[in-house]
Amino acid sequence: MQARPRPPKSPSQGLAGSAYQLRRLSRLGAAAPSAPTPVQWAPPEAPLPPQFVALAKVLGPVGLRGELRLRSLHPGSAFESALLQQPHLLCIRSRPGRRTCSLFEVLQITAHGRDFRLSLSGVDDLQKAQWFDASEMGVDRSALPPPSEDEVYWVDLIGCRVENREGLMLGTVERMETNGVHDWLVVGPHWIPFVERHVDSVDIPARLCRVDWDPDWLKGA
Repeated sequence: MQARPRPPKSPSQGLAGSAYQLRRLSRLGAAAPSAPTPVQWAPPEAPLPPQFVALAKVLGPVGLRGELRLRSLHPGSAFESALLQQPHLLCIRSRPGRRTCSLFEVLQITAHGRDFRLSLSGVDDLQKAQWFDASEMGVDRSALPPPSEDEVYWVDLIGCRVENREGLMLGTVERMETNGVHDWLVVGPHWIPFVERHVDSVDIPARLCRVDWDPDWLKGA
C-alpha cells in the first residue's frame, strides 16, 4: 500500500509556532549577570604578643557550624594542656609575607586524646572556620599561671644554655621531647633526661641549666 502524503501546515500554524519561539526567546532576555564574588571573612586583627606560646595547631573545620578541630602541641594528653583553662585564645595565622594575630573568646572546648574540639565566639559557619586552616592557637606567655617550684614551662627552657658540672658548655636547648615517662632536653646530639638525677638546677632568669652529663657518654651509645 502506498503511503499517503501528509497535508502541509497552514500558514497560520507556522506563524503561531514562530511567535511562540519568539516569545520564549524574548523571555530569556540578555545574558544573566555573573554572580558576585563572595567576600572573604576575616576577624579583626590584634597586636602580635611579645611572646606567643603555641598550644595547638588547627587541623580544620568540624561540621558546618564553625567548630574547629585542633591538635595539641602538649607532649602528653590534651587533658593536661593549659589550653583548657583559657577563656580567650590568640590565633596566629601565617601566610607568605604576612603574619597576623586575632583574639577570640572561647565558647566551648573539649579534649579527645591529643585533639580538641573548639567553638569560638563569632565563628558560626563553615566559611569562617576555613579561615583558620593551618593556624596556631595559643596565648601570650604572661597569660600562663606561674609554675610551682619544681615545675618549668617548656617554652622557658628553649634557648637556655646548658652547662655540665665540669663547666663545659654543651650548647643550648633546641627543643623538648618526651617519652611519656619523663621529658628530655635536646641539646645538639645530647638528649638529657629532665630528671633530678641529671638536672642539677634551672635558672630561667639567667637562661642557664646545669646538668650532670658527660659528652663522652655518647661514645658508648
